[in-house]
Amino acid sequence: MEVVEYLPDHVIFSCKRLGGRLRVRPDAYIDHNGRMITGRYNTSQNTQFPTNLRVEGRQFLVPAINVRARVPNRDGEMAIFYSVTKRDAIRIFVPVLPRDASIAHYGSTEDCCCVCMAATVDTVFLPCGHLATCRVCSDELKARGNLKCPLCRVCVNETVLWG
Repeated sequence: MEVVEYLPDHVIFSCKRLGGRLRVRPDAYIDHNGRMITGRYNTSQNTQFPTNLRVEGRQFLVPAINVRARVPNRDGEMAIFYSVTKRDAIRIFVPVLPRDASIAHYGSTEDCCCVCMAATVDTVFLPCGHLATCRVCSDELKARGNLKCPLCRVCVNETVLWG
């Protein structure tokens, strides 16, 4: 199973021990702009999820298109649960930063872009997680092709606007 760090338009699931059993429940949604949004799914509902992947504390990323809400009707009872329609789409989620962490600004004590040294930084490079440039400079670096983080030179798979 591939380990990924970030993908837009995905649902994050968390595996938790509840009542002595491992349960997988939706936690958050990453929209097409890379923003993590909570409250889009009912986090008290279980998810039909492969038991061999369940490890307490593990998080998973699933493309939103592969997540469905199910409403079984057994004996007149209505109970909503979620299911993953394509099991090979499940990926282990390794957050770039913990949710409560603040992003460190590298190379400067100020919030200025390390490329133009004028605009405020607002773009995070993934997978390294550096918040180093403004959107304009990030876009210009992308346009040149083969984007690398200007701080650590790691190949950048994705950029995310921060704040």
